[in-house]
Amino acid sequence: MINATKICEDLKLPVTDIEKMLNSYSSSVFKIRLQNKTDCILKIPFSMEKLNREVTALQLLKEYLPVPEVMEIWKESEQNRGAILMTCLSGNTLSIENLDYRICAQLGEMLAMLHEIPMPSYDLGSKQQDGNLSLSWHSALRSHFEEWLGIGKGSVPDEIQEKSRLMFEHNYLKLPEPVSPTLIHYDYHPGNLLMQDSQITGILDFEGARGAVPALDFTKVQTELWEVRPETKGWFMDGYQSVRSSKGLIEQLPFYNFYNAYGSLAWSIKRKELGSDFYLENLKRLQVILNHYSFPM
Repeated sequence: MINATKICEDLKLPVTDIEKMLNSYSSSVFKIRLQNKTDCILKIPFSMEKLNREVTALQLLKEYLPVPEVMEIWKESEQNRGAILMTCLSGNTLSIENLDYRICAQLGEMLAMLHEIPMPSYDLGSKQQDGNLSLSWHSALRSHFEEWLGIGKGSVPDEIQEKSRLMFEHNYLKLPEPVSPTLIHYDYHPGNLLMQDSQITGILDFEGARGAVPALDFTKVQTELWEVRPETKGWFMDGYQSVRSSKGLIEQLPFYNFYNAYGSLAWSIKRKELGSDFYLENLKRLQVILNHYSFPM
């Protein structure tokens, strides 16, 4: 276990207080108060892969969007873990109840700006993809989903496992092959956005950021924003389309909602959280998706 106090000592930070943030799940996040009364954030990602994803995304976006600035990177070779010291942005977590047209359009505009950043390859984190970053999007999708199926075998109910395999096989090749990979956040939702004085002041948590297709970023937007307040969909898309085209994007969402629902099960199983609320919520969502899908005879 990496100790936040030790990291602060190694970085020679003049610390007066270390506060663990309670709303972080995959990684450990602390607010650090320095002697000059400045606050900064210390994040200990779940893995070095997540650390590298976060640092890469923050460096790519620092000139374009309100994201934390990387101050220091700490690495521990023995445990193959690391930590990021970054600036603490002002604002509070975005409240869905208080959203209006202007803020929703701004959220859409910011996501579109993020999607304008080109990436060198499609990177879904599949072990089968290691060393072969020239895979097409369809190949990358299949490689990653097959890995998820392997994780789910024996844990996900057999009927759901088989139906998920069939649904993927029947649909993934119907997706359009994108022109090139773009940066995606992969966890873009109100809980990772800050607002102050009716302005978006920060986008947080880039440990899942990678090269992929824009539609993947809309799954969380749909489930955590549009399904809660349906009127925000048009507002959000107005902002998005003011920056880049959304042609075909909404039509792809049903597949990616299915894809991410199963992926969330694999994520939970991998972390030995089989009975967690997150696992059960996504299992229920996946069951609904499969029950509404017309499987070919």
